[in-house]
Amino acid sequence: MFFNGRVVTEHRKIAEQLFGHRLESNKVVHHIDCDSSNNKLTNLLVITNRDHCALHQYLREQRALAARTKTNWKKGIKALTMAWIETKGAVVIKLWEVKKLVASKI
Repeated sequence: MFFNGRVVTEHRKIAEQLFGHRLESNKVVHHIDCDSSNNKLTNLLVITNRDHCALHQYLREQRALAARTKTNWKKGIKALTMAWIETKGAVVIKLWEVKKLVASKI
């Protein structure tokens, strides 16, 4: 998809429109449920590329553990993601909270 004269993913476009400016190049929009077709604000976080890579490494490890124990890893992915963010102290921007802030200023 083209946005402001450049190719951009749908979820990044959503974040940039909400902020009213382009995201820094080291920022990534992450899908909490790892479903790239779910672009609801409640499923999107802005996170640094470094933390995003570390988060996905953690999620790959959790997925492998779930496969070994024959548990449904998809059911717990949101909780795993939010717990990782809290324990690692990763700085994230929750897009649903930004929308609330923008709406409260109108």
